[in-house]
Amino acid sequence: MNKSFSLKNLQFGVIKVKSMSYSVKYSYLSLIGLIFIFFTPILPCKLSAKIGHAQKTVQKTVAIFELSNPAGLSEQEIKSLTTIVSDILTQELVVLDRKTILDVIPPNLDLQSCVGACAFKTGQLLKADYIITGDIFSFSNQLRMTIKVHDVNLERLYKSEVARGKEFGDLKVALQETAKKLLLRLTNKSKKAILEVSVVPKNLIYKINEEIYEQGLKHEVTVGKTYQVVSIDPCYEDLKQEINASERNETLKVHLEPQKAYTTLDIQSLSQDGKPIDADVFVDDQKLGKTPRNYEVLVCSKTLRLSNSEYGNASQELNLSKGTTENITLTLETDIAAKKRLYTTYMWSATALAVTAITVSLYGYLQADSIKASYDPYYPRNNYVKFNEYKELADSGARGALLSSGVALFFYFAMPNPQLQKQTGLSLTREKALATYTWTW
Repeated sequence: MNKSFSLKNLQFGVIKVKSMSYSVKYSYLSLIGLIFIFFTPILPCKLSAKIGHAQKTVQKTVAIFELSNPAGLSEQEIKSLTTIVSDILTQELVVLDRKTILDVIPPNLDLQSCVGACAFKTGQLLKADYIITGDIFSFSNQLRMTIKVHDVNLERLYKSEVARGKEFGDLKVALQETAKKLLLRLTNKSKKAILEVSVVPKNLIYKINEEIYEQGLKHEVTVGKTYQVVSIDPCYEDLKQEINASERNETLKVHLEPQKAYTTLDIQSLSQDGKPIDADVFVDDQKLGKTPRNYEVLVCSKTLRLSNSEYGNASQELNLSKGTTENITLTLETDIAAKKRLYTTYMWSATALAVTAITVSLYGYLQADSIKASYDPYYPRNNYVKFNEYKELADSGARGALLSSGVALFFYFAMPNPQLQKQTGLSLTREKALATYTWTW
C-alpha cells in the first residue's frame, strides 16, 4: 500500500517536472531574445573597434628627412612644405617627428647631412618602413619639388613624385595633390611581395621580365603576377625560372648558377704571300696553343691574337655566339720578317766585304813575304819600297776585315729571331779568328 502510494507520488512528481520544464524552456528563450536585442547595436561598434585596432597595428612607418633646398627658400617655407607632406601621410601612416629622428642619427650630423647609407641606417634604427627625402629647385621661373620615398628594407628608391608651381603658393597647392597620390601608392604596399635573387658569379647578368640587372638583389613584385627570371649573361648558358607570388609580404627566393657557355674557333694563320704558317694563339691574352687547330673558348671572349717570331702578329675582335663554330683565318704582319731580311742583307754584305778585305790582306802578305824571300842585295832600295807597299796593303786588308766582321756581327745579333743565326752559317769564333789575324815578320 505504501509502495503503491509512493509510486503514484513519484509519477505525479515526474508529470509535474515535465510540465515545469516547458515553462522554463520558454523563459530561457525569452531571456536570450532580450539579450540579443539589447546587445545587437553594441556588437558592430566593438567589432569595428577591433578591426580599427588591427589596422592600426599594421600601419607603415615613415621618417621624413630634411628637404634639400637649392632653390633658396626660407626656413619657414621649408617647414611649411614638410608639414603638408606629414599631415597627409599621417592619415594612414605613422610619421615619425623630427625629434625622434634626431635622437638616433650620429651627433656630428644633421638631417640634411644624413644621406645615403646614413639615412638607411637611421631608418633601420627607427624601425621605419620608408624614409622620405626631397629636393626643391628653381627651374625656368618655376619651383619644382621632388619627393623621394626610399624602401628601408630593400635600401633603394621605391617611389618618387614631383610637384610644380610658378609661385610658392602654387607649389603648396600642387604638393597637396602630390602627397595624396603618394599616400595612395604607399598604402597599396600590402599587395606586394619580395623576390630575392642570388646569382653565381656575383656579377651575373639576368633579367626579371624586361628589367635587366647585374648582381643579386631584392626586388619588389606584385602578388598574383607571374615573373620570369632569366640569366642572359653572354658568358653563360641561359637559365630560366618562373615564379608567382601568391601571398602578401612573402619572400620568394631564386638562385641562378648557370654553366659557362663555350663555342669553337677554327683558327688558321697565313703569311703575306698566302703561305700557311704556325703561330701562337692568344685569346684574351691567354695562350691556348698553335695554329692550325680548333679551340673551345668562352663565348664572351673579346680578342684573338696570333703571333709568330718571324712574321709578326695579327689580331681580331671577337663577337661569338653560343653553340656555333667560327672559322677564322688571319694574315700576319710582315714587319718583323722584312726587318730580318734587311738585317740579313746587311750582314751578308758586311761578310762579303770582310772576305774581300781578308783576300786583299792575304795577297799583300804573300807578296811582301815573297819579296822578303827573294831579297836582292844590289837593289835594296827597290826591295824596301815594294816590301812596304805590300805590307801596307796587307795591314789595310786586315783593318777592313776587322771592321766588316764587326758590322756583320752587329746585324747578326741584332736580328729579332735568334734562330736565323743557324741559317747564316756563320760562327762567332770564326769571325773572331778572321778579325784577329796577325802578321809576323
